[in-house]
Amino acid sequence: MLLIELPWPDSILSPNSRAHHMARAKAAREARAWARTMMQAEFTNLKMPYQDNGNIPLSFTFCFPDARERDSDNLNSMMKAARDGIADALGINDSRFWPTKQLRGPQVDGGAVIARIG
Repeated sequence: MLLIELPWPDSILSPNSRAHHMARAKAAREARAWARTMMQAEFTNLKMPYQDNGNIPLSFTFCFPDARERDSDNLNSMMKAARDGIADALGINDSRFWPTKQLRGPQVDGGAVIARIG
């Protein structure tokens, strides 16, 4: 199992955001690059265990930055760019992440998302 901690996703990535499409694209690029970099920094030779064509379980534990409630569908959508970055680092297509689970973690300053792969 691979485990990485990601920063809380930018609110621009929420489907409910009314941000300009260019601002959303920039935030998505940054989130994808951050996730890819975190995977590459934490683990070496990542492609080896995932060369087969099977499904790879993925779960996100959301550690909210405050006590506000959030919609689970929006949280999943906000993590799309990070999923792509993790898949990039593993050298796989993100469609192999199946099933994707969402868990709720403790509240932390600034928020965090812990990704568990495999």
